[in-house]
Amino acid sequence: VYLSPPGQVHKNWVLFPKKINGSFAIFHGLMFRDRTRTQMAYLDTLHKDPSPYIESDARFRDEEWYRDVWDSRIRAAGPPPIETNKGWLVLYHANDAHEPHRYKIGAMLLDLFNPEKVLARSLVPVLSPDAWYENHAKPGIVYACGATTDGDTLRVYYGGSDNVVCTATASLSKLLRELVPV
Repeated sequence: VYLSPPGQVHKNWVLFPKKINGSFAIFHGLMFRDRTRTQMAYLDTLHKDPSPYIESDARFRDEEWYRDVWDSRIRAAGPPPIETNKGWLVLYHANDAHEPHRYKIGAMLLDLFNPEKVLARSLVPVLSPDAWYENHAKPGIVYACGATTDGDTLRVYYGGSDNVVCTATASLSKLLRELVPV
């Protein structure tokens, strides 16, 4: 089943791990003019082409206010969102105009019942490509592929340098406390 219009390729959309308000929820981008909103699609079924197809606007903006943030060019969400008592935790990879060759991982928190609403974001990357193994093949690349929780431990599985699979761990509660409300 194709969710996007014919001829379009959208490889970085994320399906939420459970239905929201009775529908399948698909995160497919951010409202780049308004960093407090996500682009979400809601489907009753995943067994047939939607009508209409999901339209996603993933163009980068070049507004003045947007140039100095580390994630001015958000590429995509990584693993499926993680449900927490504070909201849906979304890990994503991004870069910026100052370092377009370095993909970094950030975090945002979405409302549990309305995931179009961004509650909080990381002001700095939660993971940057600084280790040698994140730079030896294709330099400067990290992107989250999977994530799990075990108690307060967040384990993130990520690609490094487009060549290796890595694991990073962090305190989930500490990460959630460090996200800044939008």
